[in-house]
Amino acid sequence: MAQSETITVNDVDTTKRSLDGNGNGVDIEKLDDKQGEISADLMDEKRKNRKAYEYLCRLSEVRTWIGELLADEGIPPPIDLEENLTNGVLLARIGNAISAKLVPLSKIFDLDQSKYQHDGLTYRHTDNIVQWRKSLLNLGFPEIIIPETVDIYQGKNVATIFCLFTLAIYLHRLRKGPPLKNQTENIHFSESDVQFISERLKDQKLPSFDDAEGILSNRSVSKADLNSTSTSPDDEAIKALEDKNKTEQTRAAIVIQENFRKYKMKQETQRKFKEEATAAQIKFEEEAKAAQLKFDQEAKAAQLAYEEEKKVAQKMWEEQTKAAKIIQDSFRKYKRKQNSDTLLNSSDPSLYLVRNFVELLRNTEVDYEEDLTIERTRSRISRLITNNRNMDMDLDELDHKISLLIRNRITLQEVIEERSKIDSKMTSQFTTQGSIRRKERGQLNNLQVLLFHLQVEPQHLSNLFEVCNKEGLYEKGLLPLFHFVYEKREEFLFVRLCREIMKRYIYSLNEPKDFSNINNEEGKKVFKFISRFFQSFPSYDVVAISLKEQHRIYYAEEQEIRVNLNPITMFEEKFNRVPNDIYEALADEEIISVLNLSKSFITSQAYAFADSVLHDIKLPKTVRYLMKVVQVELRNKHSELSSVKISAYVCHFLWKCYLEKPMVEGKLFQRETGKQFSPAQKERLVMITKLIGYAALGKSYSSHEPHLFSLNETISELHNKFLSIVNSTLENNTLDQIYEMNQFTTSMSCQKPIINISLEHLKFLHGIIDEHKDKIFDASGARLRKLFDSIDSKFEEEKIGAHLTLSLCPMAPERINNSIDSQELFIQTRKFFVDLLLCGVAGENVPEVLDSEIDEEHEKVYRELINQTEDPFPTLLSKQQKVRENLKILKEFGIVSSENNYQTLVNQITNEIKRQGQYRQGRNKQIDHLQETVKGLEDKRKDNEERLLKYKECLNSCVENMRRSSIKPQITSSSSKASKMLNDREKLLNPKSLKVSGEKLLKKEIIDVDPKDKALVKEFSKMNFEINFTGKMDQFEIILKKSKTDISTYPINFQDLLELEFNDVQTIPISDNTIFNVKNFIAFLNKKFYAKK
Repeated sequence: MAQSETITVNDVDTTKRSLDGNGNGVDIEKLDDKQGEISADLMDEKRKNRKAYEYLCRLSEVRTWIGELLADEGIPPPIDLEENLTNGVLLARIGNAISAKLVPLSKIFDLDQSKYQHDGLTYRHTDNIVQWRKSLLNLGFPEIIIPETVDIYQGKNVATIFCLFTLAIYLHRLRKGPPLKNQTENIHFSESDVQFISERLKDQKLPSFDDAEGILSNRSVSKADLNSTSTSPDDEAIKALEDKNKTEQTRAAIVIQENFRKYKMKQETQRKFKEEATAAQIKFEEEAKAAQLKFDQEAKAAQLAYEEEKKVAQKMWEEQTKAAKIIQDSFRKYKRKQNSDTLLNSSDPSLYLVRNFVELLRNTEVDYEEDLTIERTRSRISRLITNNRNMDMDLDELDHKISLLIRNRITLQEVIEERSKIDSKMTSQFTTQGSIRRKERGQLNNLQVLLFHLQVEPQHLSNLFEVCNKEGLYEKGLLPLFHFVYEKREEFLFVRLCREIMKRYIYSLNEPKDFSNINNEEGKKVFKFISRFFQSFPSYDVVAISLKEQHRIYYAEEQEIRVNLNPITMFEEKFNRVPNDIYEALADEEIISVLNLSKSFITSQAYAFADSVLHDIKLPKTVRYLMKVVQVELRNKHSELSSVKISAYVCHFLWKCYLEKPMVEGKLFQRETGKQFSPAQKERLVMITKLIGYAALGKSYSSHEPHLFSLNETISELHNKFLSIVNSTLENNTLDQIYEMNQFTTSMSCQKPIINISLEHLKFLHGIIDEHKDKIFDASGARLRKLFDSIDSKFEEEKIGAHLTLSLCPMAPERINNSIDSQELFIQTRKFFVDLLLCGVAGENVPEVLDSEIDEEHEKVYRELINQTEDPFPTLLSKQQKVRENLKILKEFGIVSSENNYQTLVNQITNEIKRQGQYRQGRNKQIDHLQETVKGLEDKRKDNEERLLKYKECLNSCVENMRRSSIKPQITSSSSKASKMLNDREKLLNPKSLKVSGEKLLKKEIIDVDPKDKALVKEFSKMNFEINFTGKMDQFEIILKKSKTDISTYPINFQDLLELEFNDVQTIPISDNTIFNVKNFIAFLNKKFYAKK
């Protein structure tokens, strides 16, 4: 601190200098402790003035820096700067300059400070301060320097000025901000300003601004600092800064040691002075005491002095150790970062450098657990997707059957059958399957190779798509093969398949207009295929969500409105004859009125629906890319087409594949509200979407439909909206750039493709390939055809399970000769050499590693490395010898060279390290993505369960309504028996009781008993039964009376009886020895309780 104070005095040392430039300021004179004439009060006042002046200079420097950083000349003057910081607006703007993404201008409260100037500080101003603090922490700025939000808000901003002062230095070092400009001796302030600041600082401890650089220099090197340093283009400047930094640290260490030495000398002097004074006092007292007591006191004083010195030495040791640890940790981080950058950027890294990172190639327990988590999550996703799709179809079928039941088109048993089927599916959908035995898994190896090539070589599946018209090709064959395209790799490969299919379709067209021909069966097939692909993305729901409100408005419209755009049919309905021509029909005023109202309705609705779906639409990257494919392929095939016409075809593609289906169906609105469009509303909705479809294509009405000419203006306006969207969203990026991968990166060695596929889907896929294999595998696919023929087509569930997890891999390349595959040998050699490095075999290059002696310590490490693995080499020495032999063979093939010490092998290990690091980073992101996918699918499953529950409630309600209606006889006003029938109805609607003897139930064969068992038959014939209807839906109770005292009651549900009959259950136990025949008992209850003949 003493040194810092001396520097401050020298910086502002000036004699009798005017501060405001006009002679009216305060003179700051150099303090000289030798001037005895100056009074203590005057010296104190001058010291305060100097302190205030220096703080004003810092305020002005910070103000100037803020103005340069924000490019704003309206920064408050230094005297008002502290107070202005309380609202946080300036601070938040600084945060925006540092990180615009983290602190956008839109999140800054009261940006123009109008509310602050009018109403003063509000609590929301603290949000600005919080934003500023976050930006500093994100930058890596030392948190200890950043003041608290409450202190800034309350106006305690001396620390804030110091923080901004330090921040300016920090940003300038990172080359992210302008430098501070020293204004000492170059700026003047009025006497009132100096006095004002002096009073404000009266009771405050002013931080040492000169220590700011030292604080930043001694802090730990952050990741952001290292990144900034590593990416600087000027290496020499960086080296100079590092040297300067080291010099400053050395000087700081010297100053600390010198200060400590002076402190220790001063302390020693004080101690000696105290000891001498104490000794004199003791000597005076000890002269009156015994000589032995005098010696004891001297020994005690010596002990105390020794302990004090020991404490000081220990404290000094701890401080030096802590400082050394910080410096060592920072240096290690710096060196590791430097080595990492060198490894990543060097074309021929040294083996010494590779050794530092070779541990990354060792598979750890974490790697195993994360890979296992991915595999399990993938398997669960595959099952969830399969079962959710099946549940959607089953629930749609159940919905259809319930509607038929309501209209008495099917029986109750058929609906119960459908419900029971769905219940059983939901119960068994996640039944755990046993693991595949090694023999069966070995038989699937060829299948794994085949599926891999079907994924990465789109020409085979494109051939299949052209020749196969089987229903379920997409849902049961292609989607499961690409793992339902919920991961980046599978999505990339499926888009390649779509591109190939679309390209072939466009090149098959003779005329450009055939692309938009709705009667073209091949076009319908292609558009339907790509539309289904788009529907598999979560982003597809955005279209339905944007239309939901408009569907609600449309549903609430007057449903009785008459909409008809065909004057011919209206003329026939009115006059029962066909008009001579369309103009005869258009001559009728009533037809014209209906036609005008219809066009007005269709036009207004078309505008509303188009605005809903096209306003701020954000198309997924897959949609945008395939739109670009359509544009490019149409231009290549039909070069005579204008760019406007091609864009119109692209609009047509966007409409047919992405926008039309959710607009026509309105499923989201119907599912959430439970409402259904009437047939008339559906018909009108088709007319509206037809007009929008014309607009997308830019197709206008011709002279054959003169009554619709007025709609062409609407078509033109909507077509321009479509063109605007297409022209603004089409990009020139390739598929590889969009997905950041290509056909080769999809099969990296450390990223084995894995799919989970059900046995049902696998059988379906194998079946359709087998049916069309001659067309699928052309001359270039001869090897795949041969591989397919070798696959056993009998997939037995009990052997391989209902779901399979397959690790896909490519087919082995053609051999260089009959015995050696050079690439396979090179990969093997690389793996063996990595094992040598992992075991610590010494050497600066490959030959030195191969010539190094293998000792017992190396062999011990090697045994631990190969533990629980099947390695063909029992010792590390044998593996070292194998590497030598392999390198000789590879040298003959020209793959490696001894002239550069086998640098190719080192480079390949480097590439593997890079890929392994990228894979681990991507694996963490992949796990997060998979877990999010599982959550979405689980939510979908819960929605299906809730939907099924609602259907059950609806079914029960339907059954109850049917029961009520079945027991209500029809009464005609002219019937003479009306009174009697009303009385019968009242009896039927009220709870009813029926008494019947056991003998009668035996005759009707309701009681199931062996006729040969005479004793049991006699016992039942003496019993009496009472069947009571409880008044609750389908609830009965049966009372068995064996005697007056032996009475038992048993409940029974009529729905349970119906389900037992459906499941072919013949009997139902009522009591321990009483069994009823289900079919006969149902007929008896129907006759007595549910029907009146």
